[in-house]
Amino acid sequence: MIAFMDQEPRTIVLLGRSGSGKDTQMALLKERLDSVMVVGTGDLVRSLRKRPTLIGRKTRELYDAGGLLPAWLASYLWQRELADNLEGNEHLIFPSSPRRTAEAEELDEVMAWLDRKLPEAVLIDITDDEAVRRILKRSRDASDNEADIRERLAWFQKDVLSTITYYESKGRLHHINGMGTVEEIFDRIQRALGLT
Repeated sequence: MIAFMDQEPRTIVLLGRSGSGKDTQMALLKERLDSVMVVGTGDLVRSLRKRPTLIGRKTRELYDAGGLLPAWLASYLWQRELADNLEGNEHLIFPSSPRRTAEAEELDEVMAWLDRKLPEAVLIDITDDEAVRRILKRSRDASDNEADIRERLAWFQKDVLSTITYYESKGRLHHINGMGTVEEIFDRIQRALGLT
């Protein structure tokens, strides 16, 4: 494990299309680093949509329709998670967020205010065709079809590409080839992050 005496706490953003293996790689990073806090906006949204409040109901409607949360709500969820649970020395991993440039800028602002290193993004890059192939292969939902999956993948082009460009412009993007075995991809990520 990488301990804090060896390295100051880092904030790692994992980006990539659905099916790129972000959750798998996140789990491996958690094992590799000492003391990790995962800030999963998706999990926070799933929890929120179960609540019987107005925002819970609106979130459920949007989620069920396949929509994207407003940026202010996504930011609020991860900011509240940090405010409630961050002790200070943990490495932070954000799987699949921030999804918009404004959120990435807010995350930078929060990390700077906390006197932490600014976030670095890891893009696990696969094509839309590969994403569709992987999602269909793992899908247990008989109603999943290629057209629906491609429609869900459209958010990546619409929102996330500008976030990738933001991190690239700041010199904080690690572009990882997402093809190969889980181990090969993780090795690339470790080398990019200087963990080898």
